[in-house]
Amino acid sequence: MLSKGIHIMALFFCILCLMNLGCAQTNIRLSDERDYEEYKRGFDQKFTAHFPVKISASSQSCAMFSDKNEKKNDFILMLCENGISQNEINHVLDKNKDKVVAEYKASDSCLLIVNRFETKETLDNPDLRVKIDSSLIHRECYQKKYPVPNFVNYGGSLHDSFMIYVLESEKINSWERKFGMGPAPQMPDPWKNGFSRGIAISKEKKTVIYWTVIW
Repeated sequence: MLSKGIHIMALFFCILCLMNLGCAQTNIRLSDERDYEEYKRGFDQKFTAHFPVKISASSQSCAMFSDKNEKKNDFILMLCENGISQNEINHVLDKNKDKVVAEYKASDSCLLIVNRFETKETLDNPDLRVKIDSSLIHRECYQKKYPVPNFVNYGGSLHDSFMIYVLESEKINSWERKFGMGPAPQMPDPWKNGFSRGIAISKEKKTVIYWTVIW
């Protein structure tokens, strides 16, 4: 299991990544590759099949984030790579284009966001009450949408130049036996339990984010 210190450091680097700040090249090669493998091993291969085998050689900086919180219906894994070459971005798009089930602009006003009401404060302090707006749980525009991660609450809003690509998403009757999670109170029917995995890409910011989320 990763130490608490590594977990906090990974979260810090993820915040930098999503805010489009950099981390030094040496952060990738020495420890992050090993941490990355350890993070991936914490999830079934089904949920990480789209993640790269290794961190991209063309990335100028990288960040990782992993968390498992069954009480909040929040299992998540992210790899964020900054400074990716346009050739590498095009390669990632070409490799996954036949697997995409949905794509959304980050600026879409009606994204079906997993645990949308969580904030950094509520995630860091489980005793804090989450303020839920029920009018944002059940919306007509969600009916044909697939869930995407709460990028806002994991480091900052994605820049409008990002496209979010869902590669696989599935409704699950219950995660009680497998993960000890009950129905997610922040999700609409029939998405009370499920998983979603995919990538988010900004050519403008030269950034690729691989993600998987289980709730």
